[in-house]
Amino acid sequence: YRTLDEYIEAVCPHFFEGIAARCMSTVNGNTNPLLMVDGFEVQNFDSIDLHDVIAVEIITDSRVAGYGVRGANGVALVTTKASQNANKKYRDRH
Repeated sequence: YRTLDEYIEAVCPHFFEGIAARCMSTVNGNTNPLLMVDGFEVQNFDSIDLHDVIAVEIITDSRVAGYGVRGANGVALVTTKASQNANKKYRDRH
């Protein structure tokens, strides 16, 4: 895969198409899934290098409730090497 979006679309077809493909509810007409990188919400994955990605988790079931209204159309959780390195440094100090 050349991009993270391509990878996600391959493992979860129609993820970025919103409500029409997944039959989920919308709020204020927003059908976009919630995109999270290392615990922070992002608008897209354009700046994420696929080689820096450690894990991708796609949530489209009842667990989206944990993300509130923004997660109603699905959630993509991405963990990068930078996050893993930061967590290791924190653990080493404490």
